[in-house]
Amino acid sequence: MKNAIKNGQARLLGIGKDARLKDWSRIFDVRDPAGCKAQLIIPMGASEAALITNLQLPLGRTARKQVLDSFMPKDPALFDIVSTPGWLNPGTFVTPCRTYSSNGSKPIIDQSALMLGHRFGRAGKLTDWQNRVAKPSYGNNLAMFALMAAFGGPLMRSAGLDTAGFHLVGPSSIGKTSVLVAAGSIWGGGGTIGFSRTWLATRNAIDQVAASHNETFLLLDEASLAGETPRDAARTILHAGYRLTGGEEKARRTDRHVRFSWRLLYMGSTEHSQDQLATICGHPLAAGQLVRLVDVAADAGCGMGVLEELHDPTTSPSRFSDKLRDAALQCYGTAGHAFLEQLVEWTHADPEAAAVYIERRMNFYLRHVNANAWGGPVARVARLFAFVYASGRLANKFGVLPWPWKDMLGAVSTVHQRILLPANAIALRTPKSSIDAVAGYITTNRDRFVDLTKRTSMTAAELQSAYGILYPTGSGSKEFLFANERFRNAVCAGLPADEVLSHLAAANFLRVQKGGKRTVTRDFPKPLGKARVISIKAAIVNQ
Repeated sequence: MKNAIKNGQARLLGIGKDARLKDWSRIFDVRDPAGCKAQLIIPMGASEAALITNLQLPLGRTARKQVLDSFMPKDPALFDIVSTPGWLNPGTFVTPCRTYSSNGSKPIIDQSALMLGHRFGRAGKLTDWQNRVAKPSYGNNLAMFALMAAFGGPLMRSAGLDTAGFHLVGPSSIGKTSVLVAAGSIWGGGGTIGFSRTWLATRNAIDQVAASHNETFLLLDEASLAGETPRDAARTILHAGYRLTGGEEKARRTDRHVRFSWRLLYMGSTEHSQDQLATICGHPLAAGQLVRLVDVAADAGCGMGVLEELHDPTTSPSRFSDKLRDAALQCYGTAGHAFLEQLVEWTHADPEAAAVYIERRMNFYLRHVNANAWGGPVARVARLFAFVYASGRLANKFGVLPWPWKDMLGAVSTVHQRILLPANAIALRTPKSSIDAVAGYITTNRDRFVDLTKRTSMTAAELQSAYGILYPTGSGSKEFLFANERFRNAVCAGLPADEVLSHLAAANFLRVQKGGKRTVTRDFPKPLGKARVISIKAAIVNQ
């Protein structure tokens, strides 16, 4: 829009603050030379000369003063500016092309930078998508699993989960791309591979790509094009995985800009497991990576690639796969639209409803697969599959996914059985492993904890989403506080939370309430006030 505005075609709408950038900007309603309406956002710190250049204001001193004065009213309207997708508040979710709000919020969407070139959008009707994409996927466990996972992004905050995802591992030409295109059609399309991105396109821009899919769904395909050599490709894929699960742009000494951050569910396709990729490129695999990005065998073992059910005895697996892909390229975005419309209404009416629903379905799934018998990474992976099941169930509750819940449970548990974990990933469950897991989480994430001595206000949502809380004690030291869901889903590193709490209590690292309760009441700044949390003594990191 820069340098495209003529005199008289710009009007100050108000001023706004971007919660991510922490910057105030002027917001202008403008028209380009073709007469199309748009909004232009210019930082408040921009000089008068820059403002004139951006809006092509008259250069005469008197005319310039008159126009600039009209752009600086005494009581301008105030707006929220949003530069990445995701939740603005419990009743407002933003995508690059629409704001879903049940509480009257009307943020300004910054269509520059991260929002440019997005593939969010809609084509066709929801019933078209259900008939042509969702129903053919029924009976094909990997396709059902991928579609269910696609709804998880907006629910990750409620579930207390950080960025995680899945690698669909298998040879080329077995239908992996069609599965990804079908899953991406929930959110949008328009590209040659629908809503998906290529590994190569993200090679030097993974942080921006991740932030532009914040709290939604990111798909990465065409692994063979990720580098000029197999080693380059392996390095690109592994690097993307590390960056994605980090949840924040890598800091550099010379950087002064606000770093990108994100929380999302991700799915990619490769021909090799992460273990194999690490061997190919000669780089050791980081500890814990296999439970944050889970390798899944894509081939269903039925002689039809990723497929198990063709629904038509006269067709072939390749024709079925092509037909599913073509349908997803033509019908897209309506499922995510319908899901978000209902989710924001539901969340606005009861901010805790989604968290309660997800927790109950996750616990049901974990009981179904007997996850309590497992420990370490295997248990942590089980929680991720439980989350996919819960996400799909909510999409079913909203009338978006048209499948019986028992078949959804069967699809997730079937794909769960195809995870690719090396034998050494199965850890022993001992008091030491529990203490080491909690101490390791605190040491790794302490810089991200909220220091309560520096806060004057705090909400329930901020407590739930915090990596942890540094809470001052009367002795001049600090204790580490965690919301219950954060502790169970992240801090325990896949170990059974009740078992971890028992081990911590026995080692005198857990503060307990009278009567042996493993949560304690603490005072927080308003509007939160008193809340029950899990409290870990600072001594755990000094052992």
